[in-house]
Amino acid sequence: GDGNSFDGSDGSFDSRDGRKRKETRKEEPAAPKKPDHDNSGPDASNTAYLKKLTDFIFKVVEEDEDGMITMKQVRAQVAEKFNNNDFTAKPWKTWMKASVQDAIDRLEEM
Repeated sequence: GDGNSFDGSDGSFDSRDGRKRKETRKEEPAAPKKPDHDNSGPDASNTAYLKKLTDFIFKVVEEDEDGMITMKQVRAQVAEKFNNNDFTAKPWKTWMKASVQDAIDRLEEM
């Protein structure tokens, strides 16, 4: 009967372990360990950092009175200001385009 009881405890250990794993997954969002900048895109990057980026993009757009600045130039200025981070991934480009558009909309409302 020894083998059986061992099997039983082994099984329950598994399920207990499974439960434990689920709990740690639940706690993850509470302690985001996101880096400021993630090359893969804004979703993997820190929110506070994204806020700094949008504020800076707003300034860049605001200073571009004749509206001649290109997305490429905006991206270059942002990269230069923020440690030459890599903003070339598609999610970043999409996000920047949206941020620039937001800035333009905000400036037009003023």
